[in-house]
Amino acid sequence: QRLSQTSYSGGWKSCVGGGADRLSDEASNALLKTLEEPAGRTVFLLLTDQPESLLSTIASRCQRIVLTNVHDSLPDERRRELATILAESGAGETIDGIVPGRRVATILESIRQQITREVEAEQGEGDEDDTVEARISSRYREVRAAVLRFIVLWYRDIMLAVFGVDEKCMHNREFAPQLRNVAAGLACGAALRKVEAAETMKEQLDRNLDEVSVLSMGFYRLSGGK
Repeated sequence: QRLSQTSYSGGWKSCVGGGADRLSDEASNALLKTLEEPAGRTVFLLLTDQPESLLSTIASRCQRIVLTNVHDSLPDERRRELATILAESGAGETIDGIVPGRRVATILESIRQQITREVEAEQGEGDEDDTVEARISSRYREVRAAVLRFIVLWYRDIMLAVFGVDEKCMHNREFAPQLRNVAAGLACGAALRKVEAAETMKEQLDRNLDEVSVLSMGFYRLSGGK
């Protein structure tokens, strides 16, 4: 109703929908009707980190714009933790994906607990429990995505090392010695399969599949399992 009215200065009107993936079916269908017959000079901005959760009929009416994630970089401490796990796993110190998978899961659980404390400290008196949980879930997914991106780029860097590319081209070049150690003796095909396994693991977690299962199977494949 408000969007059907004339803007204050006669210019464009905008509507920002945060957490668009959390729209119920009823709300999504109501929004779809508005998108099919929008008021003049009106732009809708639907914000989501899970665009695949939008109704396909809504997504088809949108122009997708990918923004840089504000949580794209991890603290140095987390990066070092992950690098240690990945370097040890790649060096053959584990025989399957159970141990490194559980170690990464432990890091993620620590991150979730930290975010929970931060959000609860910011909680206002009028905030409902489901609102607080939504904030925790949203922040956690963002940081988890950064963790998985680090893992994917780690194995891409290994592939670069296998091909003899200069370490200046590596994303995680501060860990170049560990990366080259893992890459030593690794065939090109094996390096590519590791990249594919890491990307698959990230895609599965983006779909909110069970973390422990995804990480265990993902690191099993990264260790050479089928």
